[in-house]
Amino acid sequence: MSALTRLLLILTLAATGHAQGGDDRPAEAPAPAKAVQDGPLGTWKAKIPFGQAQRVVEVTIELSKRDDGLWCKVTTPFLRQPFEGTVTEADGVLKGTLSTKLGERSIDAPFEAKLEGGHLVGKVRLMRDDVAFDAVRPGQDDAAGKPAEAAKDAEAGQDKAAPAEDRPGEEKVAEASGPKPGESLLVKAQPRPAKQARDFVIDYGHRPKPEDCKVARWGPKDFDSPDQALRVRKLFPITSDPIQDAVVLVHRGKITAVGRASEVRIPDGYTVVDCGDGWLFPGFVDLHCHIASGSFDLNDTVHPTNPEFRTLDLIELDRPHVKKALQGGVTTTLYIPGSGSNMGGFGTVTKLAGKTADEALVRFPGSLKIAQAGNPERRTGDMGAGRIGMNFGLRATLERGRRYYQAWEDYDAGRSQEKPKEDPALENLRGLFRHEYPVSVHTQGYQVCLETLRQLHDEFGLWVFVDHGSFNAFRMAEQALVRGVPIANGPRMYQIDYDTGEMWGTAGLWARGGDLGWDEDQLGVGRDGIAINTDSPVVPQEELTVQAACAVRLGLPWEWAIRGLTINPARFVGVESRVGSIEVGKDADMVLWTGDPLDPRRHVRKVMVSGNLYYDCDPGGKDHGKRRF
Repeated sequence: MSALTRLLLILTLAATGHAQGGDDRPAEAPAPAKAVQDGPLGTWKAKIPFGQAQRVVEVTIELSKRDDGLWCKVTTPFLRQPFEGTVTEADGVLKGTLSTKLGERSIDAPFEAKLEGGHLVGKVRLMRDDVAFDAVRPGQDDAAGKPAEAAKDAEAGQDKAAPAEDRPGEEKVAEASGPKPGESLLVKAQPRPAKQARDFVIDYGHRPKPEDCKVARWGPKDFDSPDQALRVRKLFPITSDPIQDAVVLVHRGKITAVGRASEVRIPDGYTVVDCGDGWLFPGFVDLHCHIASGSFDLNDTVHPTNPEFRTLDLIELDRPHVKKALQGGVTTTLYIPGSGSNMGGFGTVTKLAGKTADEALVRFPGSLKIAQAGNPERRTGDMGAGRIGMNFGLRATLERGRRYYQAWEDYDAGRSQEKPKEDPALENLRGLFRHEYPVSVHTQGYQVCLETLRQLHDEFGLWVFVDHGSFNAFRMAEQALVRGVPIANGPRMYQIDYDTGEMWGTAGLWARGGDLGWDEDQLGVGRDGIAINTDSPVVPQEELTVQAACAVRLGLPWEWAIRGLTINPARFVGVESRVGSIEVGKDADMVLWTGDPLDPRRHVRKVMVSGNLYYDCDPGGKDHGKRRF
């Protein structure tokens, strides 16, 4: 028996009261002959930071003795199956590679640890993260459960549990550490600690810069537009504080200066646009649009998965629906296939105004449109009318795409000398696995939303955002937070409690968390994880601000709602370098309002896209007298 195994055995016996110091009973000598038989050696618990959001979660580490050596099992709250495998001991250090199954995919977790003063200290790879831990036995001392150094920063500021006496009358079965001698098995329950809200961080994966994309096509970097200086009473840049009495300079369709009028010099030759007492916002971004063509042929349901389809060829900027959306302050949209089939094809991020469709293009592909459950269950296509068939079909198609992507990666890196044959049906899936653009998922209801998180993010490692999140899908808020999967909520902005008749605001629940129907309160995705959509024409796109007003009325903070129309959706779809805020270097897409956009009594006065004025209902403006909103 090695020294480490002997120490593990002694600690195990001590914890169960069979070694000196276990309780007041006389110490009994252990039986060495039985010590090496198969069986548990000990259990430790540790708190670790997980994912880009660095949420602190508790993991359990179990060691046991088997004929083939030491067996280690690490149980996490975010996977149904534990990581487990054989570890070896050398010079007091345990090392090995644990593994688990996620669908058909095997995930390895290198593990290394050693005992230090009764603590099991080491590191392990969980999913994509190498995390350090400092694990202790349950009930060992008041240090139990503290995270290792790598996790302390993430947990800083969490409230400690209130004393048990603060909640009299509540009882529960004693913890595993056991009651003291003579104490009842029923002890007062400790209230659970308040969870500390954390910043939401989108899991883009290894997203390349626009200039490094091999599949995605980006629109023009500058535009033919007049040099202008906009003077406005109140400016909302979104990513910084509002500015009173502001000036914005525009040159070749780009923003070149933003600041107070006293600080920004207007160059000679610039046209000054006096916006009076208006409020200037960035153009709004809607990530769920079906109105940018006249045909509405957004699904071809001969097959349930169609990665070869795209909306790029359908865009018509002179559509009446498009013009109305522009008059409502929406300047950029994700124009995607419908949800009649499981994988409808690839959408396009486009502006709603431009001299040509090419000038209006922001990026193609904008996203891969997937619909999970609901609409695709209308018996369209040759299989996949039910959820079990849909999940199979999605996996099969995505696996084909992943193999195609890997073949090109191997060829480009010199690992393979055989150039892959180009397949138009899979080419856009190649860019998807390169993380050049995301998957936008029409998903609603918490079970279906859970499948989105588990299959598309966990299993395939894709950049994902939820583009519906209706009904009770908000119950997945903390799981979305942990994975860095943002939520573009809509078109349904409420859910009815059918027992009480209470109306809940779904965007507020997604963002703020709280009592979402589980045994304990859940964290929300916060200010930076929520956006709002219309699913136009389900809700007319010009009513995007009404959607946001409903969300605010039902509990979403005003600032969060404004970000949910601007910088958040731009970040979700990966075009934040172009649109979503009023900053130097971004496209001059701006909308002048008579006041607060979320006040239905206010309306749009002017709309500028790429530095050109496309709507102007001010007196003397080209659209004066035509205003409909």
